[in-house]
Amino acid sequence: MCGRYNIIASAAELAELFGLDIVDWPAPRYNVAPTQLAPIVRLGSESEKRSFEMLKWGMMPRWLKVPKPIINVRSETIMDKPTFRKSFEERRCLVPATGFYEWQKLGSAKQPFHIYNRDAKLFAFAGIWDRFKNKNGEPFEAFAILTTEPNEVAAAIHNRMPVILDKAGCDLWLDSAIEDLQPLAELFKHIPAKQIVAEPVSTHVNSAANDDKRCIAPLA
Repeated sequence: MCGRYNIIASAAELAELFGLDIVDWPAPRYNVAPTQLAPIVRLGSESEKRSFEMLKWGMMPRWLKVPKPIINVRSETIMDKPTFRKSFEERRCLVPATGFYEWQKLGSAKQPFHIYNRDAKLFAFAGIWDRFKNKNGEPFEAFAILTTEPNEVAAAIHNRMPVILDKAGCDLWLDSAIEDLQPLAELFKHIPAKQIVAEPVSTHVNSAANDDKRCIAPLA
């Protein structure tokens, strides 16, 4: 699962990694939470040019009986689920990130961990997006993050982790010329454990209202 993440990067870093000309990105985000607006990278509707846009995190299919947004989608079954297959085929996106948070159960308590690339560089989650309507009938666009089996580091904390893409993986994920989608499944494998670090952080990150450097400060 991926229920919180961060994007501690500059506009220049985002533009360079994702092949964008200009990125309107005012400040780092230390604690992105579901239902909030967050940046994604996708192909433009009328061209193959990549665009940087703000969408709501959490897809809302019409069949949902309880209005709880779907923030994660299992990569192993995405090709088989009618709800998400069309988005997988036609509406893939990149979700910029520098780290994510998971909570480890310790008795009756939960210890939050900040998990990030060992080289502390910007990367992307594999994502999908779609168009929906809210309860007032107003249209909006939203995305979800794909998850996979965890590597050894993440498995000690949680039984899922987001699908993390390198630059080559980003290019393949956004390639609209792909007709056989099976090669995309190769991207669903978790990244090697040696590439990530998991550090315990304070429960300051538990509140979505907290969006500052304290969210990533390691416990003493």
